[in-house]
Amino acid sequence: MSDDPDHVFVVIVGVKQGQEASVIKSLGIRRSETVPEFGLIFVKVTGSDVLAWRDDDDVEFVDVLDDREAQVVYHLIAQLHRIGFYDNIQVFQFGVLNLSIGPPHSLIGKDASGERAVQRVLRLILDRHNIPIVLAVGNSGPEPGLTNRWAVPGVLLAAATNYAGTELWARSSRFLSPMPPGMTMFGTPGIDTIGPRAGCAPKTKEELEAEERANLASQVGQENAACYELASGTSFAAGILSRDVCLVHQAMNLLTLKLSSLTDVDVNISVPPFIRAYIDSTFDRGHPAFANRLADTRRHFGALQVRLSAAEKQDAWDMLVAPAVNISVRYSAKAVRAFLVRASAPVSGLSREQIGEGFLSPAGIKAMLLKLRYADLVDVLGEGVPQKRVWADRIRQTRNPLVFSEQQVDNIAEYCANYDLILGLPLYGRS
Repeated sequence: MSDDPDHVFVVIVGVKQGQEASVIKSLGIRRSETVPEFGLIFVKVTGSDVLAWRDDDDVEFVDVLDDREAQVVYHLIAQLHRIGFYDNIQVFQFGVLNLSIGPPHSLIGKDASGERAVQRVLRLILDRHNIPIVLAVGNSGPEPGLTNRWAVPGVLLAAATNYAGTELWARSSRFLSPMPPGMTMFGTPGIDTIGPRAGCAPKTKEELEAEERANLASQVGQENAACYELASGTSFAAGILSRDVCLVHQAMNLLTLKLSSLTDVDVNISVPPFIRAYIDSTFDRGHPAFANRLADTRRHFGALQVRLSAAEKQDAWDMLVAPAVNISVRYSAKAVRAFLVRASAPVSGLSREQIGEGFLSPAGIKAMLLKLRYADLVDVLGEGVPQKRVWADRIRQTRNPLVFSEQQVDNIAEYCANYDLILGLPLYGRS
């Protein structure tokens, strides 16, 4: 700023919440936009003005944004504010927030990326709304350390693998060793994903060779191959991971219905629908990872319908309520993480810094739900509860029935494969 004091910068001032007006007055800020829910002030100001700002105990940080990144960060935070607003007034009950975006390679780890501001907002979203957040880990591999620095403890990072979960994409970002505490990452498919090709444009020799290796024509039909293409990236992995979360969402909400004395038996009832809030720079409506948008004109099919028997409701009561097993069965970011960790599988030859907790797939989550018994449920959801082991052992000494029937798990898997919904929020400023 001292080299070019007359240049106009976009600056984010992070303040103690409730002190926005006093900071604006203290610093003599003339043009600004305040986001009081997050304690952030956006300012357009010259370098010389910033250098003249005096110290203020209510200012926690000042980020001078990169010129190209400023619009991205502004629109991202505006959309995250909208997510919180929608949740507060219960327009939508979000099952997951999917951020298939991060700072560019050149700004990783730098204040100019808006790192501190975005991290603050994500922490507040997790703390206040308890919405699971999925982030793409980044496409800056294989050099370690260039991961998405917008991530905070509690988010779910997605690394890109092949569909079998045996190969990590070469450009998938990976952590330096040891992986920072509190970070959770999974490998999900992001190599050679299939989507529509804009305008059915001609393809290069390299693209055609890659499609032949991946047997593209056999999957979309030879007559359609010209209008489809392969693409790799951790954004695709994040989209698929956010869809994987659907199985946990539907399972936990079904369990809540089983435990409620208000749930009718032997009649069709609705499980709350799963909605993904998806924020990125583009809207690839044709890609299967991002299908079923709420804004589409196509018909949507509503909630998953289930029918519960008195016997399975009695099982839930006998296993959890009668013995006063005091674990939370509410859907939450923490609960989602616990279920996904249980369903993940290690990948031979890949470290935690590369693949995180392991590989995740809908088949793996479905297999976990099919085997889940009430004692296992206590193990999964009782993290940090001192009596967890005692309760789980006590349940194992009883019938310890399965939590979900095979039919219920099949119905959940079908719903999540076809009928989960996306509220897409466009992020302007990045091509």
